[in-house]
Amino acid sequence: PHVQRSALCATCHTLTTEHAGARFPEQSPYLEWRNSAYSDEDGASASPRTCQQCHMPNQGSMRIAHNPG
Repeated sequence: PHVQRSALCATCHTLTTEHAGARFPEQSPYLEWRNSAYSDEDGASASPRTCQQCHMPNQGSMRIAHNPG
């Protein structure tokens, strides 16, 4: 079940950068999703969608990662 939650995406898809001693978010698609109308974390969205529902749709025998060799 944790693989189906958008929070899993945040672990690799959130990048902060430091410039002149200040840290700022450079890439933050999870945080953007979390504050969007699609977030399912607060239960208030009329049309919730997880990251996986859009970016990793069920395609039958689709493999997420495999050795191409």
